[in-house]
Amino acid sequence: MSLHLEREMNKLQNAMLLLCGTVEKSVAQALRALEQQDETIARQVIAEDNVIDQMEVRIEEEGLKILALHQPVAIDLRRIIAIMKINNDLERIGDYAVSIAKRQLELSGHPGYPAEFRFDTMVQRVNQQLHRSVDALVKLDKELAWQVIEEDKEIDRINREIVQRAESAIAADATQ
Repeated sequence: MSLHLEREMNKLQNAMLLLCGTVEKSVAQALRALEQQDETIARQVIAEDNVIDQMEVRIEEEGLKILALHQPVAIDLRRIIAIMKINNDLERIGDYAVSIAKRQLELSGHPGYPAEFRFDTMVQRVNQQLHRSVDALVKLDKELAWQVIEEDKEIDRINREIVQRAESAIAADATQ
């Protein structure tokens, strides 16, 4: 790999890592807004979505530029494609944070809505999974990537549990 290509790929990877941190912060803030019923934080998450969108576009453009100018092959090509796919997923996670923030604003209009649904465990697991998946890419660690995939089953279980508790609370409230 040429020195110029290596520099460009490192720059692309670093941009993706910065996006990852920004998205992680957005998700944490959205959930904090939901749990604390804080409209200010929710509005901040919504307003900052534009930053995530711009970062995603820049990474996509840089990846395409590297593909066009350097025509990488083999592992370099796979790494660029992986970064571009992760880039897209990170932007989508940022959109989910915005959706959470918007739901918080909708719920805040209903006094006394139950804030009993704690997402701490799931958020912690998802953040760990996000870090580990990016770490697997950076280190090219196939075993770590498979571990991340397996850990997703636990997150799905926690999600199902939260949904079941919410359904039970709605059913109990409907009978009152």
